Amino acid sequence: MLDEKNGFSALKLNLGHYGGGIVDKNELWMNKITDLILAYENVYTDFACQCFEKKDYSPLLKYIKKYSKSKLEDRILFGSDFMINLFYIDSYENYLKHFFKFGYKRKFCNENPYRFLFG
Repeated sequence: MLDEKNGFSALKLNLGHYGGGIVDKNELWMNKITDLILAYENVYTDFACQCFEKKDYSPLLKYIKKYSKSKLEDRILFGSDFMINLFYIDSYENYLKHFFKFGYKRKFCNENPYRFLFG
């Protein structure tokens, strides 16, 4: 991972808790992560422990659409945060159902994680 010439050029980062249902309260954090994603090829984020209800995805989708011509949606990962999410929703099954209706299942669960893990 450490390259003597380029430092940590192979290092990949996943910055968690990107936003989601609390975009308005968390927009500064989201903006900082977005800036890093747009500046560096190896920076990713996930939105684990943020979107619990169907309504929580609307602000996240709106935020992603603002950057539609960028690589932003290619750097977002689905994060499970399984144990933590159970504090905020009646079942993990419902958590997954809301996510699956969001429309980015293949990209956030398959394509982006594959790129994150394997390049």
